[in-house]
Amino acid sequence: MFVMKRILATLVAGACVLGVTQGTAAGQIQIQVSTTVVINELSPDGPNGALDEFLEIRNVSGVPQDLTGVRVRVQTAIPSCQVVLVLPLDGFVLARAGSPGDFLVLTGPDFSSTVDVDAQVLSLGVELLPARGSATLFTGNSRVDAVAWAPPQLGTCPGEGRPARTSPLGGSLSRDVLGTDTDDNRTDFHIARRSAGSE
Repeated sequence: MFVMKRILATLVAGACVLGVTQGTAAGQIQIQVSTTVVINELSPDGPNGALDEFLEIRNVSGVPQDLTGVRVRVQTAIPSCQVVLVLPLDGFVLARAGSPGDFLVLTGPDFSSTVDVDAQVLSLGVELLPARGSATLFTGNSRVDAVAWAPPQLGTCPGEGRPARTSPLGGSLSRDVLGTDTDDNRTDFHIARRSAGSE
């Protein structure tokens, strides 16, 4: 099953390299989805509390992606989208989609789950994700991908489209097995069991 998922992800990733845009007739918004790397899964808290957290970055393209110059910016919605972390990802190269090494997992200090053996890991000694906020991948001044999360009826920081819902304690917010990116967080992310470093 795992091998079939990897093969399917590779085939779809090859198609994704072409990019996806929506028509630009009057009143429509052009959507330019990420065709290189995406924030694929996140869990702001786990069974061990607020620092039992992780953020997963995935290569969705058919070629290796060098993360030199890419950085993660995390903002908390409380009090008002304050930047709480900027983390450069220099030195990491993600293998092409569907290959061992196509995931990078950033973990908080009390991370308690397992990470797939083929994933790359960067363990942090500081809080990674607030209960409500956003995470953005940047290269230079350009946004590569972003996700915002908040409980229903509560505001959060800018992401892509509508914010994703928050996950239950010990769960995660995850894209589908293909890493689909429509630039609407509520569409792209669903509640899932933690699966750091794998589909």
